[in-house]
Amino acid sequence: MPNRQRILNLLESFRGKSQVQRFLESKKEHYSGTWEIVRGRIEDGLEKGKITENELILLLEDIEEHGDQYIYLYGLDLGRAPRIRDRENFETLLTAVERSRALDRVAIVQNPTAEPILVSAYFTPERLKLKWVQKRSFRRPLGETINGNIATVRYQIIDTRAVDLAILDFVQHTAILCIQKIEPGVRDYRRQLREMFNRLNRFVDQEALTPLDLETLMNRMNDKSFTEIRRRRYRALDAEGGVFEVTSSAESEDIYGGGLYEVARENYTGVLAGLYANAYWLPVKGRLDRELHTIFPYKQAVNAVVFTQRCTKTERDYVLSRIESIARGQS
Repeated sequence: MPNRQRILNLLESFRGKSQVQRFLESKKEHYSGTWEIVRGRIEDGLEKGKITENELILLLEDIEEHGDQYIYLYGLDLGRAPRIRDRENFETLLTAVERSRALDRVAIVQNPTAEPILVSAYFTPERLKLKWVQKRSFRRPLGETINGNIATVRYQIIDTRAVDLAILDFVQHTAILCIQKIEPGVRDYRRQLREMFNRLNRFVDQEALTPLDLETLMNRMNDKSFTEIRRRRYRALDAEGGVFEVTSSAESEDIYGGGLYEVARENYTGVLAGLYANAYWLPVKGRLDRELHTIFPYKQAVNAVVFTQRCTKTERDYVLSRIESIARGQS
């Protein structure tokens, strides 16, 4: 199959038509219509030379690398990462196949195997970005039947194409590990995180990465005067398992509306051991054009944020910059 067909197939599978349409608009091309029509316009642009395959690859990267992710935030100690001290040394860590396929480029793998494949490796003096794709599966419950004292649960096995990223910033001394969210809802992705560290081991030891505790951010989000977000849901748990949980009366409302959350806080006597916050980052002119939904499963991981929808690099980077800045006490 030609490379451009694989790219178009992937763009369609991501339900990223709106971003593809914005791309066509930026090229001064007609962009309305069904996906079949939009795809035809891209193919026509390729044939006429108005669109290049490299531009499509960049569009694919923007769509598949941002959103629907568990993102884990870290500080990076370069003194403990000698194997990536320079590009020449980094290249020796790649296999011959990886250097040919992935170094400074993107290999388009539409149907990966269950074994992660390194499809992109970019190394500059400022940062390192590694990208893997793999087939990852989850189970969707179909129902339960009970016959006497035997219960039978049926599941449908759903296979997906997962994209995972490791981005190490040599200037800011930070790192983010991005794991594709493939299931509905918020799950426990610690196993996938361990697998990510196993992949990273040849490049950097885990000891070089220090989890960024988001406690300061969680406290700010719990403050009614913090107006950068709209809080949809908040759950607090103490060491004895006591819990209070509040969800706003409507999806467009904040939990502080109506006073229910404030009453819950006033009557909560436990010592806080875990938090879970569900928040929408509000639009900021020139930085964020729409609300962006994030979830903080603080009890599962103190350094994790879940992006629950597809977004652009600009949108994700803005929200991450605010999260990191507040968590590090810089804002």
